[in-house]
Amino acid sequence: MGTSFKYLQCSEIFSLPQGSANSRRRSIEAIRCRARSAETKIHSLSHLFQEQRIRPRQSDLHQSRNFGHAILRKRVPHKSVQSLKASLVATLDTLESTCEKYDNVQGSETSLRELLVKLRNQGSGDGKLILPATTTARKRRRAHEIAERLGLGHVSVGQGKERCFTAWRLTVAERLEILRKLLDTEEAASRASFALDQLGQSWKVLEAQGLLLYKASVLEKEASSFGRERWTLEDGIGAERAGHVARFAQRARPGVAIRIAVKDADGSWIVAEGQPPGRVAWSRDGKLALVFDYPPTTTDESREVSVLLVPDSTSFDRMRSVIGECGRAEKGMKWLLNAFLGDGISFASGVSLSKETSSKNASSPACGEEENAYQRAELFDKGLNAEQRAAVQLCTRSSTSPVVLIHGPFGTGKTRTLVEVVLQQVKMGRRVLVCAASNAAVDNMALALLRADPSIPLARAGVTERVATSVAAHTLEALQEAQPEAAVARKLRREAYSMQLTAQKWTRAADGGDRRRTARKEANALFKDARRLEQVCAAAVLSRTKVLCGTLTGFASSLRDFGNHEDARFDCVVVDEASQVITPALLLVLPHLKYPDNVASGAAFPIVVMAGDHQQLPPTVLSDDVDDKGGGLGAILFEELMERDGGGLGTRLEELTATSELWDLARLSVIEQAHTIATGIGASPSSNMERLTAGSISAALRQQYRMPSQLMAFPSAAFYGGELIAMHSSSEKLVSTADTLFVNSTIHSSFGPWQLLDPGCLLEVIDTAGAGFEEERSDDTRRNLSRSNAALDVYSTSNPGQANLTARVVRELITSKQCSEGEIGVVTPYSAQVILLKQLMAENVKAGLEIDSVDAFQGREKDMIIFDTVRSNIDGTVGFLSDFHRLNVGMTRARQKLIVIGDSATLSTDKIWALFFEWVAVYRERSETRIRYRSVFEIPGEDGW
Repeated sequence: MGTSFKYLQCSEIFSLPQGSANSRRRSIEAIRCRARSAETKIHSLSHLFQEQRIRPRQSDLHQSRNFGHAILRKRVPHKSVQSLKASLVATLDTLESTCEKYDNVQGSETSLRELLVKLRNQGSGDGKLILPATTTARKRRRAHEIAERLGLGHVSVGQGKERCFTAWRLTVAERLEILRKLLDTEEAASRASFALDQLGQSWKVLEAQGLLLYKASVLEKEASSFGRERWTLEDGIGAERAGHVARFAQRARPGVAIRIAVKDADGSWIVAEGQPPGRVAWSRDGKLALVFDYPPTTTDESREVSVLLVPDSTSFDRMRSVIGECGRAEKGMKWLLNAFLGDGISFASGVSLSKETSSKNASSPACGEEENAYQRAELFDKGLNAEQRAAVQLCTRSSTSPVVLIHGPFGTGKTRTLVEVVLQQVKMGRRVLVCAASNAAVDNMALALLRADPSIPLARAGVTERVATSVAAHTLEALQEAQPEAAVARKLRREAYSMQLTAQKWTRAADGGDRRRTARKEANALFKDARRLEQVCAAAVLSRTKVLCGTLTGFASSLRDFGNHEDARFDCVVVDEASQVITPALLLVLPHLKYPDNVASGAAFPIVVMAGDHQQLPPTVLSDDVDDKGGGLGAILFEELMERDGGGLGTRLEELTATSELWDLARLSVIEQAHTIATGIGASPSSNMERLTAGSISAALRQQYRMPSQLMAFPSAAFYGGELIAMHSSSEKLVSTADTLFVNSTIHSSFGPWQLLDPGCLLEVIDTAGAGFEEERSDDTRRNLSRSNAALDVYSTSNPGQANLTARVVRELITSKQCSEGEIGVVTPYSAQVILLKQLMAENVKAGLEIDSVDAFQGREKDMIIFDTVRSNIDGTVGFLSDFHRLNVGMTRARQKLIVIGDSATLSTDKIWALFFEWVAVYRERSETRIRYRSVFEIPGEDGW
C-alpha cells in the first residue's frame, strides 16, 4: 500500500507567473504551502514505513524523487522556500535509505534462493557457489537450509570473520550414499525411541509411553494366509487393566511392528527369543489383533501375553536394498533416477515470476479450442474446474519430463483430480500403481476410484485387516480367496495349523519326540503346498489388475514374490500425499515401473505423478541428522522439485521470521490479506509472499471447496500467499443471522442451549490464559524420560483442564441439535490428550465422535472441528506446535465451524501462533468476519466453575 502523489505535479508548483510583485508573492506563498504539505506527506510516508513496515509503491518513490529534483532545478529566491527545499530533500533521502535497507534485506533472501536454485538446475559455471566471508551468520544459516532442501552439498569453513559458505551440485551416487547414511541414523533414532534401549524400566513407565502392552488376555488364535497366525487380545484381568489395550493402540497403529516381550534376569523388558515378528492388524472396541509371520511357540494354557513395540527394521531394510539397486541401475531406471536426484529434468525457469505471469501460465492449458475440446469431450468427470483440467492434461499428455507435480492445498479437489488422472491412464491401456505414505490415504484413493468407476479392475495391496472396511473386499488377499485354488489352500492351511499345534504338545510317550518332529515336518510340507497355491491365486489376480493401490512399503511386500515378472511392473505411478514421503521410500517404486524404449529422446508420457501439499505436515523424522531445520530425511523430493520448478503456492514462514524487518512486513500483510479474503472488502494488498503458481512440470490448485472464506482466510493468507479462492458457502443450519451474532452470554438462554459458543460464528477462540489449566506429564515418565527419548513427549503430555472444557464444547454442540456426533471431530497434537478425551467422552465416541491427533487427521475433514492445543506452562514452551505445518493442518479440517481452545500466553511465544491470536483479536465480533474471541473467564460456569 502507499500514498498517492498525483497532486505533487512539479509543473503546477513551480510555474511562477510573469506579473506584478503581489502576484509573485502570492505564487511564492502557494509554493511554500504546497512544499510544506508535500514534506508532511513524505514524512508521514517515511514514518509509516519505519514504524509499521508498510512499504511505499515504487511509483510513489519515483514521483517523490522527481519532486525533490524539481526543487533543486528551480531557483526560487526566497529563504523560506530554500529552507523547505533542504528539509524536504533530507526527508526524502531518509525514506529512500530506509527502503533501500529493506530491499537489501528482502532481496538478499530472494537472490540467495535464486542463486542456489540456479546452481541446482545445472546453471553455468563449475557447479559450485561460494558466498563471501562478509556474509552474515544468519544468511549462512538460511543458505544451509535452502541448499539442504534443494539436494545440494553444502559446508561452512573457517573461523570468525573468515568463515564462508560453499554449496555444490552432488552426483546421483553421492546423494544415494547420503540417503543410506541418513537411513542408518534414522533407524538408530527409531530404535532409541523404543523400549529396547531403556534398560531396567518398569512396566508402568513403558506402558505410559505406549511402548509395552502388559499382560493382555489372548481372546482368540487362528490361522491366517501364507502361514501366518492371528491373535486377538483384550484387556487383562483386574480393574487396573481396564482400557490398557485401547491406550496401547493409540501408538500401536495398524501395520506397526511388535514382538512378544519377556523380562530378563536384570528386570529389563526384552524381545523373547525364538518368537516370530508380528504386526498390528487392527484395533477396535477395546480389542487388538496381531498377525505373526508364523505361529509363536506357546502352550495351550497360555492366555496372557506382553507385547513390545519394536522398530520397523523391515521397512529400513527394503529402503536400503532399493538404494543399492539404484546404485546399479541401468537404462530406463537410471534415466528416471537421474530425474529424481540428478539433472534429468530441464526446468523452464528456476526463479519466481510475477503473479500476473503465473496466473496466465496456470490457466494457459485451459485456453484454446483444442484444449477445451479435449477437456470437455474426453474427461470422465465433467465437473472439474479449469485448474483441475489443466493438471489432468499435464499428467496425461506427452512431456519431456518423466515427473509431474500437483500442489493441492486443503479442499482443492486433489483426490478428485488424481482419480481422473488414473482413469485417463487406464483408458490409454496403461497399468497404474497408486501409492501413498499411509493406509488412510491409500484407502481414500481406492474408494474414490471405485466410486468413479465400480467396474475398474482395482486391487488393494495389504492385509485385509489393515485397510478400511469399505475397500476390504478389493484387497489382494480377499480377491485371492475368491479364486478356485483358494479353497484347497485354506484346507491345507488348516491341516498344517493343526499339525503344528500337535507338534507343540508335550507327551510322556517314549516316541513323543519322534511324533513331534514328524508332525512339524508334515506341517511344513502342508504350509509349503498351501503357499504355492496361494501364489497361483495371487498371480491370477495380479494379471487382471489394472490399478494396484498400496502404501509405498506395503505394495513392495505384496510384489516381492513376483521378482521381475511382467505383472509386477506398471506403466505409471501416482503418489498421493507425496509431501509426506521420505525420498528413500519414494525410490521403492523404481524397480516396479516399465520404462519407455526411447528414453534417450526424452519424449514420453509422464511416468511419475506426485501430488501433495508441502505447506502441511512433512514426514515424521526422529533423527537430529542436520544442524538446521529442513534437512536430512525431512528434505522431501516433492518440495525439492517444486522449489526447482518455481511452482506451488505460498512460502516458508520460517524464512520470514528470520529477521524482524521481514516479519513485521509479513505480519501486517497476512492480517490485511486475511481480512480481505474473509470479507471481500477492499483490494487484495500486495504481498511479499507471492510465488509462481504453475511451473514447467507442476500445476497448482487454488479453488477451495471445503470451507467458507471466513474459515479459509487466515490459513490462506499465512501459508498460501492469499491465493486460495473459496468456492464454498456457509451452511444455513450452522450460521444464524447477523442479529443473533455475538450475543452476550448472560442472555444466551433466549437463543437456545448456548453458553460456550455462538451459533452465528464460524471461528471461535476460547482463551484459557490465566485459568490455571496447566499441562501435565506422567510422573513416572517425567522422571525417566531422557534426552534421547524426547520424541516420546507426544505420548505423555496432557491438559485435564482443557480436556474438560473441550468435553463441554462437544456436549453443547450435540445438545443444540444442530449436529450429531458423527459430524464432529476433536483434534489435538498429543496422543496423551487423545486418550484422556476419549475417556471423558467414551459414550460420544461410541456414537460416532472422532477424536484423534493432528497427524492422524491430515487429509480428513468434519463439519465441526474442536482444536484442543494442550500446551499451557509458565515457561512459554510450545513444543512441536511451533511447526507451522501442524497449525495449518489443525485449522483446515473444518467444513463449517472451527473452535480453537488454547492458552494465548503460552502459544504466543511462537510468532505464527501470536499472529493468529492478533488476527482474531483485531477482527473479532464483526458480522463480516464471524469471529468470536473470548477468555474462558467470560464463559458461564458449569457446576459453579
